[in-house]
Amino acid sequence: MSKRKKSPNKAVSSIRPDKKISSALNLRLPAGMAIIILLAFIAYFPSINGGFIMDDDGLLTNNDIIRTPSGLYRFWCTTEAIDYWPATNSTFWIEWRLWGMNATGYHFTNLILHIVEALLIWIILRKLAIPGAFLAALIFAVHPVNVESVAWIAQRKNLMAMLFFLLSILWYLKADMPTTSNGGLREREKTFSSFILHPSSFHFWYWLSLLAFLIAMLSKGSVAVLPALLLGIIWWLRILTWRDLVRTAPFFIVAAILTSVNVWFQTHGSGEVLRNAGFAARILGAGSMIWFYLYKAIFPVDLSFIYPLWDIPVNQFLCWLPLFAALAVTGILWAYRKSLSRPFLFAWGFFCVALLPTMGFTDVYFMKYSLVADRYQHIAIIGIIALASAGFTAWFQGAKGETRWAAAIVLIMAIGSCSFLTRRQCGMYRDAITLYETTLKKNPHCSIVENNLGKALFDIGRLPEAMDHYRKAISLNPGYVEANYNLGNALVQTGRSQEAIEYFRQSIKLAPQLPMAHNNLAVALLNTGNPREAIGHCQEALRIMPNNIEAYNNLGNAYKAIGQYPQAIEQYEKALQLDSNHNDTYINLGATLVESGQPGKAIVCCNRALQLQPNCATTYFVLALAYASMRQPSQAFAASQKASRLARSQGQTDLVKQIDNWLKSYSANLSTSPNTPPPEKTAPTKQ
Repeated sequence: MSKRKKSPNKAVSSIRPDKKISSALNLRLPAGMAIIILLAFIAYFPSINGGFIMDDDGLLTNNDIIRTPSGLYRFWCTTEAIDYWPATNSTFWIEWRLWGMNATGYHFTNLILHIVEALLIWIILRKLAIPGAFLAALIFAVHPVNVESVAWIAQRKNLMAMLFFLLSILWYLKADMPTTSNGGLREREKTFSSFILHPSSFHFWYWLSLLAFLIAMLSKGSVAVLPALLLGIIWWLRILTWRDLVRTAPFFIVAAILTSVNVWFQTHGSGEVLRNAGFAARILGAGSMIWFYLYKAIFPVDLSFIYPLWDIPVNQFLCWLPLFAALAVTGILWAYRKSLSRPFLFAWGFFCVALLPTMGFTDVYFMKYSLVADRYQHIAIIGIIALASAGFTAWFQGAKGETRWAAAIVLIMAIGSCSFLTRRQCGMYRDAITLYETTLKKNPHCSIVENNLGKALFDIGRLPEAMDHYRKAISLNPGYVEANYNLGNALVQTGRSQEAIEYFRQSIKLAPQLPMAHNNLAVALLNTGNPREAIGHCQEALRIMPNNIEAYNNLGNAYKAIGQYPQAIEQYEKALQLDSNHNDTYINLGATLVESGQPGKAIVCCNRALQLQPNCATTYFVLALAYASMRQPSQAFAASQKASRLARSQGQTDLVKQIDNWLKSYSANLSTSPNTPPPEKTAPTKQ
């Protein structure tokens, strides 16, 4: 009787705890997800309303491939793009059709990708049975070092690569650790190895992992270290075998092939030397970078968009200490890998291996200005965060009483501090001018930031300030091609074409194959009365870039200036064949047709130009000249008066004077001899 009573009690006691645990887990997972999403949104919210900065123009806003319907084909199947990262560029191509020039949409996508990555880190660390998985994911979500990857639209490549990097790890673990009835290592090994040793046994998760890695490499090449990291993860789980090398071999092959492709894209067609650094300087720099990134991971303060460029004198003993320290730490951890140092070795190894592509052994363009960047440790920081979270969790679980409360307070303060610093860091990305001015306070000798600040000021019409910054950039780096070119453009815009010629010539001297430098030098030469020399530079621009519409347009202007109207008309027509909606070319063609005695055709061109830009004062003035040539004074007066009103409202004072002078002369001419041609045949041109 007593046994019968005891048995139900046993059953109840064995079932109820399981139900409670299951219920707690069911609540804990969505609650954890909600916390990560909420805190990430709070921390990164200022970045959502940020603008376009730095490389955003080359990759997105000024990228012709993004705008064209054939863009996806050109990204995947041609070498036209700057880098072969078609997966990342495809997201931009798609989003351009959704957001256009609205930066908010791209920023929001970046934030969503970052949140998904934090959730994947949580899942992966749980699968690896590493304590504090949720805490690690939460810290990663709000860590200030990640701001650059999230708040800068161009760093979509970082986020896309990280997303598929994590998916590849997760799916590889699913292949390597399938759910079994007893979870035994022997059964897991048998289940996994069967797919590679017996091809007929297809393993879904493995091939999905390899596909994810391929997409990650097609997003950004810095994830090439994944195969090595996979071997490290397997070592963490169990003893490595030769089969593991066989299984990861396809990953190494994909990494090698696409790394070669990336290197080719970085170096082909460019003779520019990015760094004059020997092997000793590179390896010393790598040793210093490890400690720099570790410091920023633990103490994420005084972060900068671009850090000062390091000088690494190899003949000074102090410069060798970071490398020796890194090697010593690695050696000690390896020597005690079978004891308590194992988790430290795993985290340290993950951190260092993930940093390898950014340690400067191979050069990327950014390293002309800085050897380090926050975004470079986007993957590596996972190892440090996971180790810290596991250590804190072990301490917290072992603490009691007041110590436990103190640990909770420390945790809350750490999460709160990271969130606050991240939110503040996001604030400087709200627009280009704020970002560059903030960066210059920390790195006042950075030529690229001076140049980019000049561009940002130029775009909003603050030309004198823009020129000051261009000059500072040139003083910091006299060989800075883009700064010389930009200063030349600004001088042309302010009517100082003679001064601009010097800077265009300097930019061509530094980079002879820069087509727009030749083209804009031609504009300056036209403005200073040297059309014949301008013709040569337009032709050189077209030799370098045969489909350069602006060069065809300016070549037409140069021929028009020396009275060679048939040649001018031919160049304008070539420009319109490339772009049938190029408004300035229609205006210039119309003006040339007026001067060459074809006013009827000129009127057709002007009407087409007005369809494209209805309120263009120059078009109406050319139309007035055409009507005057056809001896239709009423239409000529109407068009010229319309041109004058528009020019006044748009602040085009030079054009207003030209129109008013013409009107006076035309009126006087009509009063004395109505049947004679108009007094002035020179029509305005658009450059």
